[in-house]
Amino acid sequence: MNQDRLNQFKVTVTVENKKYVNDPEGETIFRDLISNSKYSGIKSIRTAKTFTLLVESSSERDAIKSVQNMCEELRLYNPIVSDCTVSIKKEDQ
Repeated sequence: MNQDRLNQFKVTVTVENKKYVNDPEGETIFRDLISNSKYSGIKSIRTAKTFTLLVESSSERDAIKSVQNMCEELRLYNPIVSDCTVSIKKEDQ
């Protein structure tokens, strides 16, 4: 693959509280909506934030690294209480 050619990648960043951190929003949704409904099989809910970015880069690896660096440098999440996962998909041009 020609390294000078830029490709577009759809990068998804998901930020969610670590398992040991309370999730008040998820608890409220569960308590107020789910537990009082016909969906008795659902036992808990955890919420998350999702960021979707369109990134131009020469490779998937460079796109992921760039987004990971951005998340850390701009403090899009707090690594003490949150997990941040990055996934990528090449966009058709």
